[in-house]
Amino acid sequence: MFKLLRHPSVVAALVASFFLAVGWFVTGHFVERSSADAAKREVRLGHLLRIYRVVDATVRENNLATTAQERQNSLSQVPEALGEIQLLGTEREVELAQQAARELSRGGGADLMPLLVELRESLREEMGLKRVSAPILFVEIPSAERDAVEQ
Repeated sequence: MFKLLRHPSVVAALVASFFLAVGWFVTGHFVERSSADAAKREVRLGHLLRIYRVVDATVRENNLATTAQERQNSLSQVPEALGEIQLLGTEREVELAQQAARELSRGGGADLMPLLVELRESLREEMGLKRVSAPILFVEIPSAERDAVEQ
């Protein structure tokens, strides 16, 4: 066997085989890691979209609510959303979610707009989009029923 190692072509083949095996393992590791990162990113993006929609709808409905009962109904999905933010959110999102939870627990309303803005920023960052400094606006399209009452 040692006689074979004296031939340059055998040594070259052994070295090439060694580096091929190492390269295969390293590539496998990075592909696996990249796959795991992509899966985490997909989960985070899904979480952000779902929570953004809940908080957006809550803020919008709360702004349009005319009675205390309507305001209370608009908050129905918020506790679950705040819990999910505390599980998967960034440090700033968690801080804002906890602040909103404390305010809601005291029986008062909570200003969810800072949380909504933070969620928008996180979503845009996760999707590779530029930051937006414009405020979030809500559009109310009057219903025919409301128009008839106002006339």
